[in-house]
Amino acid sequence: AATPFRRWEEVADAGPLALVPEALGQEYAATFLAPLDAEHRTTLAAFLRHHGSRGAVADDLGVHRNTVRNRLAEIERLTGLDLDDPAARVGAWLALELAADQA
Repeated sequence: AATPFRRWEEVADAGPLALVPEALGQEYAATFLAPLDAEHRTTLAAFLRHHGSRGAVADDLGVHRNTVRNRLAEIERLTGLDLDDPAARVGAWLALELAADQA
């Protein structure tokens, strides 16, 4: 018999962030986000929210598309990540979410 599909909420009520120990999550978020200023963080969050669509990020933030491109390049330079890599996006999302939980 095939295993039935299960939703994340059925496996872990609090979602994936609940799997990260609090102290480790705080350290990860602080370290990951340390080189980024508020503008970088806002741009990164919009980039993730819009699934990498630079045009949608520009519209959301009310800036030119080239501004988004330049900010993302700076974020990649500061973090050493390739934001076209899905694993890097997951790491960025985790850091932003964990930091928001600390606020």
